[in-house]
Amino acid sequence: MRKFCANKFIMTLFSVVILISSGCNRASKPESERKIFNDPETGNEIWQITTNEKMSNMPYFEALAFTHDDRFVVFKSWREEVPKLFRSDLETGVVSKISDHEVTGSYTIHPNGKEVWFISGDVLYAVDVSELNERIVFDLSELADGREVRFSALFTNDGNYTLVTFGARGSEMEVYRLYLPENKIEKVYVSQNGFSHPMINPMDPNTFTFTYYPDNQNDMSLPLEERARSWIVDTRTGIGKPFLMMPIGFRATHASWSSDGGRFFFFRKTVPGSKPVSICSINKQGEDFTVHYTHDKIKLGHGRSSRDMKWFISDSQDSYNNPLTLLNLKTGEARIVCWPNSLQAPKEGNPQEDHVHPSFSYSGRYVAYTSDSGTGIPQAFVIPIEQFLK
Repeated sequence: MRKFCANKFIMTLFSVVILISSGCNRASKPESERKIFNDPETGNEIWQITTNEKMSNMPYFEALAFTHDDRFVVFKSWREEVPKLFRSDLETGVVSKISDHEVTGSYTIHPNGKEVWFISGDVLYAVDVSELNERIVFDLSELADGREVRFSALFTNDGNYTLVTFGARGSEMEVYRLYLPENKIEKVYVSQNGFSHPMINPMDPNTFTFTYYPDNQNDMSLPLEERARSWIVDTRTGIGKPFLMMPIGFRATHASWSSDGGRFFFFRKTVPGSKPVSICSINKQGEDFTVHYTHDKIKLGHGRSSRDMKWFISDSQDSYNNPLTLLNLKTGEARIVCWPNSLQAPKEGNPQEDHVHPSFSYSGRYVAYTSDSGTGIPQAFVIPIEQFLK
């Protein structure tokens, strides 16, 4: 009888230990933050990557949000009060912090497909998104000398070159080119009035463009060169010249290089009123002007071509009434894949963070974007688009 009771006690104790252990495992298992739903207008599947009460957003449309293996998508979030980088596992939906450093500028996935690069203060960092190994790429504090530091978040395709700038728009700005294999940094251009959006050509490290400041495009009385949206620079000479210029009645916005460096895409808007809007491109020589698509009702605004240069993704800048448009660059056919319906208009203290800013994954199978629709708090989204690429 005593033996039976002892055995029963041991079995009961063992069961309690198992239950406690199982409970601990359940408590420690990360939970998915992803919310999957169907777009009310198109019926297409949407993945809301973040559901936190704090603001989150995807990178600027020029940059890359996905690791090349489509395992992770990287976003910026204020869930720890200051903006930091986080990742979402595309298979599980689990969110993890990438770095404790505050992000003070642009960020992107490096062409190696594994690291996210970002600027924090005067330091450029790289973190392996999967392994979370962090390293300092460049400490730019000595060159900065108290000036504002910006990272272009764009590279040549081989990952060897990128750009950083020192100074603020409206004052003298310097452009430095980083040659990463030798940790070399060199000044390649100086602007007296400043500029924005320096973009190195993906195939030619001696060429980059920038958005001219001040923006004189709406003053139709000025000569064409003085109304240029973008200038182009030859780093071998340090000379810049007007590159992207629109004829009277039009202006250009939100340019980007194609992955082969051969085409310079942009949005042509009508002045005044913006609409109709066209997705256009010119070649590297500033010639061969091509209109790929025009819409007279949708205010097409931000977007870029896919890596294989077969597709173009664009948002709309109309507040709370903006679709994502997927354009076939070969046929000119376009379809709306979903309606982010983000505010798109500047808010006090939050001028850009709720812009949709769509971008393709490296594989082209996914598009990342931001929207504050529904809650008024910008969140990070992904839409699978492989079904449309046939």
